[in-house]
Amino acid sequence: MNKNMNHHKYWILASIVSLIALASAFLSSSYQNNTMNTTRPEAIKIAAEFLANREVNTDAFHSEAFIDAFMVQNRYLIKILGDKKYSEYLTHSNFPLRSWDVMFHQNLSKEIPQYSYFVDVSSNGKVIGFRYVLPDTVSLPSLSEDDALVLAKKYLANEQKIDTTKFAYKESKQDNFRNRIDYLIRFDKFIPELNAKIELQVFVKGDQIGGFYSNLEVPQEYKEFFNAGEYLFGTSSAILIVFLMLFAFFLYLKKYHQGEVWMSAARNLFLIYFLITLLSLVNYWPGLGQGLSIGNLAFFNTKLILVLTNGLIVYFFLSLLVFATWSVGESYARSLWPEKLRGIDSFINAHIFSIQSGSALGKGWVLGIGLAFAYVAAAILLNKPNANMFINTSRSLEIFVGFAPAATVVLDSMAAAMITSIATVFFVINISYQRWKRKWISITLSGVVTVFTIVISDTPPSLNNFTVGLVKDFLFGCLLGFLYFRFDLLTIASMLFTCGMITRSFALINSENAFYQFNLIPIAIALLIPALIYVISRFRKEDYILESFDLPSHVKRISERERLRKELEIAAKVQLSLLPKEEPKIPGYDIAAISIPAIEAGGDYFDFVKLSGNKLGVAIGDVSGKGVGAAIYMTLTKGILQAHAEEDASPRNVLAKVNRLLYKTIEKNSFVSMFYAILNINQHKMIYARAGHNPGILTSQQSGGTKLLLSKGMALGLEEGQIFTSTLNEEEFIINQGDVCVLYTDGFTEAMNEKQLLYGEDRLISIIEKNRNAGSRDLINIILKEVNKFVDNYPQHDDMTIVVVKRV
Repeated sequence: MNKNMNHHKYWILASIVSLIALASAFLSSSYQNNTMNTTRPEAIKIAAEFLANREVNTDAFHSEAFIDAFMVQNRYLIKILGDKKYSEYLTHSNFPLRSWDVMFHQNLSKEIPQYSYFVDVSSNGKVIGFRYVLPDTVSLPSLSEDDALVLAKKYLANEQKIDTTKFAYKESKQDNFRNRIDYLIRFDKFIPELNAKIELQVFVKGDQIGGFYSNLEVPQEYKEFFNAGEYLFGTSSAILIVFLMLFAFFLYLKKYHQGEVWMSAARNLFLIYFLITLLSLVNYWPGLGQGLSIGNLAFFNTKLILVLTNGLIVYFFLSLLVFATWSVGESYARSLWPEKLRGIDSFINAHIFSIQSGSALGKGWVLGIGLAFAYVAAAILLNKPNANMFINTSRSLEIFVGFAPAATVVLDSMAAAMITSIATVFFVINISYQRWKRKWISITLSGVVTVFTIVISDTPPSLNNFTVGLVKDFLFGCLLGFLYFRFDLLTIASMLFTCGMITRSFALINSENAFYQFNLIPIAIALLIPALIYVISRFRKEDYILESFDLPSHVKRISERERLRKELEIAAKVQLSLLPKEEPKIPGYDIAAISIPAIEAGGDYFDFVKLSGNKLGVAIGDVSGKGVGAAIYMTLTKGILQAHAEEDASPRNVLAKVNRLLYKTIEKNSFVSMFYAILNINQHKMIYARAGHNPGILTSQQSGGTKLLLSKGMALGLEEGQIFTSTLNEEEFIINQGDVCVLYTDGFTEAMNEKQLLYGEDRLISIIEKNRNAGSRDLINIILKEVNKFVDNYPQHDDMTIVVVKRV
C-alpha cells in the first residue's frame, strides 16, 4: 500500500480527483458568493461623488477605505439559515453584509476641531449609508424632536424609498451642543424568518440630515463576536509564543557553543520571512488603523506607529523565532533522519527540479488541495439551519484589505506556511523525538503547540464553539506531526502554502470586477508552480544527494582560529627556545638583548657566537612571514650561521655561505634580513655586514654624535650567490669607551598607535642619544617603555628584538 501511495501515478490521479471535488464543493458553498465587486479606489470615487451631490467638497480631505465584513451579522445568519440559504441572502438581502467603509478626514490632531465624513459603499458599488461628524462648535439651526422625526421619515421615504409604515419608531437620542441640537432616530422591523430586526438609523445634524445606516440587529446573545475566554486565550497564546522563542534561543545558544548548528540556511530563512512579512505589511497599509486610536494623534501618525510596531517588533521577533527553531530543528534532524531534509536541501541548493524537491512539492500540492476541499466540505456539512456548530465563511473577505488581493494571498500563504511548518512542526517534532524516541509523544506535542500558538499558526477555519475549536486545532497539529513522520518538511510546507493559497482566494473567484479577476492570474501562476516543478522533475529524473554536510561555518572559523593560535603558540615557543639563554659576560663590555613576540609570532632572531681569537659574533635577523613557517626558517638560519661562523672571520663571507645554503631550501619570495658583526675584544673593533637589515645605530660618548651603520647588501635567500656577493659590503669601526651600538628589528621603528602613526627611526635614535650613559639592560627597558607609551596598548603585529653592545 505504501509503495503504491508513493508512486507518482497515484498522486496525479489524487490531484485530479481532489481538484474536481474541491470545485464541486466550492460551487455548493457560500464561499462562492462571499466576494466584492467594487475595488477600494472605485468605492472612494463613488463616496466622493455622493458627498459632492450633497454639496460636500472632499478635495482637501484625506481618504481611507476599510472592509466591513459585518462579522456578527454574517455569523448569526450562517447559524440561523445554514449554508445554502445564507448563500442566497448574500446576493439578495435588503441589509448590508459586506461593504467598503469610506472615510474622509483632515488628518489633524484630535485636540483640533475637524470635519469627518463616512460613506458605506456596498459590494456592488451602491451607497448604503453615510454619516457626517461635525465639530461641536459648528452652528446650525436646530429642530424639535418631533420636527426631527418628521424630517427623518421624509428622508427615508423620498431618498431611500423606504416605506416607514412598515417600520416601528424605536427611539430618538438627543445631543445638545452649544450652537445646535443633533438627533439619532431609530426605526426597526422584525423579520420572523431570521428572528432578528432590521434597524434604520437616521442622523439629524441641526436642521439637516447628517447620516443614514441600515443593519441587521441580531439578538443580544449573539452580538459578542469574541467572548472573554477567547480574549484571554489569545493573550496567553501571544505570551506562550514569546516563551517558545526564548526556549528556542536557549537551545540555539547551547547548540551553537557545541558547534552543532548551521547558520547559512537559518540566516536565509530569517531574511526571507522578515522580507515577506514586511512586504505584506506594506500591502496592508490601506487597511490599517480601522477603529484604532492612540491618544490625540492624527490618523496617519497612528497608522505609522502601527506599522513600526508590527514591522520592527512583532515581525522581527517572529523572524527570530523562525531562525532559532529552524537552527535547532535542523541540528537534530541531521542526526535523526537526514532523508527528511533531502527535499528542502535540494530546494535550498538550487536543485529545485530534482526528484526529491519535485516529489515533496508535488505531494504537498495534492495534500493542500485535499485539505482545502476538507475545509469547504466541513462548512457545507456543519452549516445547517440552527446548527450548534458551524464555520464562518465571511472571513475570506480579509484579502481585500490591502492594495492587491493577489499580494495578500501569496505573501500571507508563504509566511503562514513557513512559520507553521518550522516553528510548530519541524522544531517540536525533532526536539521531542530526540528526547523521548516516541512518535506518539511528538505528534501529541505538535498538536499542543499548535493550539497554544494559534495566533501565528495556519490552522483550519474557526468554529463558533471555542472549546471545540481548540480540539480542532489540536487534531490539526497532530495531523501535521503525523504527516511529517510520513513525508518530510518540504511536503508539509507545500501543503500549507497550497491550501492557504486556495482558501484565501475563494473571495476572488466569482468577483465580477476586472481588477479582482486580473489578480487571479498571479495567484494561479504561484499556485501551479509546485505542480509544474513536480512534472519537470519527473522528466529530468535528477537525483540529488547531499554527499557531505560540512562543519558549520562558525565552527570552521573557531577551528581555524584555534589552529592559528596553536601554530603561533608553537612558533613563539620555537622562537624563544632558539634564543640565547643569557648574554655574554665580557670584561669591558656591557651586552644585553631581548626579543618580544607580537600577537602574530614572527621570525625575529638574535644570537651570540663565541669565536676563537677572543672574538664574539653578534647576529640579529628577521625572517619574512609569520607562524610555524617563519620559526622553521629561523631554526635553519641559526644552524647554518653557527656552522659557518667559526670558519671565517669575515662577516661578508659568512653571510655569503649562509645565503647560498638558505637559497636552496627557502621558499620562493621568502627571505631573511640579517645584521652580522664580529667584535674583536682585544682591538675594540667591530667588523660587520648588513644583508638587507635595518641599519645599526652607533652613538659616541666622546663626540656626542650618532652614526647609522649602512653598509650595502641584499636580504638572504633571494638570489643564489653571484649578485648577493657582489652587492654585499663589509665595513668596520672602533668602539671607544662609552660608545653604544644598538641593533634592532623593524618591530621598533614600525610600531604603530591607534592613529596609524609609526614610532620611526628618529624617535628611536633620539631616545638612545638621551640615555647613552645608561647600562645596556636599562637602555633596553627605557626604549621599551617609550615605545609602549607611544602605541598605548594598540595591538602590534611584528616582533620587537634589540641587541645593545656597550663598551664600559
